[in-house]
Amino acid sequence: MSGPRLEKTGCGSRSFSERDAGTGVWGGKHRVRSPCSDIWTRFQRGYSPIWLPWDTRRGGNPASIGGEDWVLPIPAGEETSGYKEGEIPRLGLLLPLSGTGFQRQVGEELYAGVQLANEQAGEPFELVVADIGIEYGNLPIDEIESSRLLRVVQQTRRLIDGEGVLAIVGPVFSSDCVAAAVVAEAAGIPLIAPLADQSGLDLLGENIFQLHAIPEVQAQALGEYATLVLGLQDLVVIAPLTDYGWNFEREFSRVAAANGGEVVHVDWYVPEVTKDFRHVFESIRQVGFSLMPPPEDTLAVVDSLEWTVDDSVQVEEEPSFLTELLAGLEGEEEITGSVEEEEEEEAPPDSSEIFIDSIDAIAIIVESFEDAERIPQQLRFHRLETQILGNDIWYEPEAIRQMRSRDRENIEGAIFVSGYQETHSATRKF
Repeated sequence: MSGPRLEKTGCGSRSFSERDAGTGVWGGKHRVRSPCSDIWTRFQRGYSPIWLPWDTRRGGNPASIGGEDWVLPIPAGEETSGYKEGEIPRLGLLLPLSGTGFQRQVGEELYAGVQLANEQAGEPFELVVADIGIEYGNLPIDEIESSRLLRVVQQTRRLIDGEGVLAIVGPVFSSDCVAAAVVAEAAGIPLIAPLADQSGLDLLGENIFQLHAIPEVQAQALGEYATLVLGLQDLVVIAPLTDYGWNFEREFSRVAAANGGEVVHVDWYVPEVTKDFRHVFESIRQVGFSLMPPPEDTLAVVDSLEWTVDDSVQVEEEPSFLTELLAGLEGEEEITGSVEEEEEEEAPPDSSEIFIDSIDAIAIIVESFEDAERIPQQLRFHRLETQILGNDIWYEPEAIRQMRSRDRENIEGAIFVSGYQETHSATRKF
């Protein structure tokens, strides 16, 4: 297995670490490969991420199921509860498969990924699906969160008590995972959360395994790469006004400072709501101006000049008062006219037209790809020449491929973290 790596968009790859730490994303206590982490299609032109290593910080001795590629944590010395010899153990899937919209799409994709993984492993499990979605027909009903969480708890209990599953994969989103994790931990059933990015989810118990990289882990990887590998020092962070954005910014700033860098400015926005980023980038330009070296001091040059008088020049007699008065009036008209002409000819340059290159990088943290597509456009408009850094939400191969060529130019060379890696021919074909 190869260690984690980084590839810059539109450029060649660079090794981020020579450690053979396995491939994939951070998992709680044991090495657990996400069954859907390899189904994504690598996009063209080398848009690839920093690969994050597996987290084995608590040790553990995972048992192999179907070969070394697919492993599931089974406590040493314990049998699979409720299963007789020869019976196929059941794996529960807690997914939103009803309704419409994004949640159902993600649920279906995750289900397809688990099916593929099970087939490639020789079908060691019988898959049991619990649908946590709901159908409202054509009515535009926005379900309240408490109703959804209640359904998650009920379906989790059904998988454990009614179906006798060995483990549960899901749910998809963080709030649902918190509810399901409490039920699973109380029953001693492992729950594998493949996509939830809630910090501290795996701390709910020893049976909870979180595969997706939480914001602190991503921020640490991105901050270390920016400072230690790229040697960047003056950094800016644009983050969503959420706990995800706050956790990411805090850890990124800490890691940057620990490695000789500095976050010189932080700004915030409301994800998928903020459309006008003008005030954000105007503030960044002001910071950029303050980091630029001062212009050459022309007054020092003037002070160094030595004025001399030629003694050979004869001094004329002192003019009369009337002569001085008339000469003064004529001089004022000439001076006033010349000053107006100079103001017209030598107007100061517009500061908004000056390109700013004093900021080494801007980390643009997003919670949706729409914001990842929208925000970088502002860099060109506000004349900021800098390196773009991003989190794992940037990894949307198909969406980047469908962008207009001019919009793709805005993110050319961007560097972002991700846990997805394509390694198997079966997943590439899928």
